[in-house]
Amino acid sequence: YKMFRVLIIFLFFIGSIKYISAEIVDQIIIKGNKRVSKETILVYGKIKKKQDYSNSDINNILKNLYSTNFFEDVEINLSNNILTINLKEYPIVNQLIILGEKSNNKKDQIRKILKLKEKKSFIKSYLSKDVDLIKSLYSSAGFNFAKIAVSQKVIDEDKIDLVFEIDRGE
Repeated sequence: YKMFRVLIIFLFFIGSIKYISAEIVDQIIIKGNKRVSKETILVYGKIKKKQDYSNSDINNILKNLYSTNFFEDVEINLSNNILTINLKEYPIVNQLIILGEKSNNKKDQIRKILKLKEKKSFIKSYLSKDVDLIKSLYSSAGFNFAKIAVSQKVIDEDKIDLVFEIDRGE
């Protein structure tokens, strides 16, 4: 019975810790967003004023915002009832330029299979997958030694051109 009482007190203590570290948000400050509106960030992040936020809730906001694929970096700080969100948006792919392939039909085929698209966010992790997809496409056409070189041309801090140079390995 004594052990049971200790366990109940311990569980009560652990349960109350969450509420000790939680804060009610009176103000929300969002910095670094250029293309994505504050309202969109609040909706995707499931963020509301006058709500009690624990560390677990903050982690959920982080996950929600990263899952949109709009942001390269997200930092969240909750202090003195002010929730501050610092964002760095991914640049936009302005153009996908394909060099080394003469056939417009094949170029269109390549554009269709790529995860990176014109006028969409440039997500670095997609790049190696896209290179592999292009290699697979050429391999299935009998070009097993195709080489793909990728370069980026920075237009400004918000836009880039992606250049895929294809050597079929003929």
